[in-house]
Amino acid sequence: MDISCSTGFEGGRITLKGELDHHASLEAIRKAGEFIEEFKPGEVTVDMSGVGFMDSSGIAFLFSAMRR
Repeated sequence: MDISCSTGFEGGRITLKGELDHHASLEAIRKAGEFIEEFKPGEVTVDMSGVGFMDSSGIAFLFSAMRR
């Protein structure tokens, strides 16, 4: 799983590539949380176009990012 975070004029962007399973979603939740807390980008876009597989843990990641 490759997780990258960036900021710009339109807010923040979290880009995921690979498989979003239980272990990867824990790391994604941690990285996204740190990114949002540090930069407070306002609106955040989650780009999952590079995700080939996601289990229910991926849904937990999305809800976690949405709550923050």
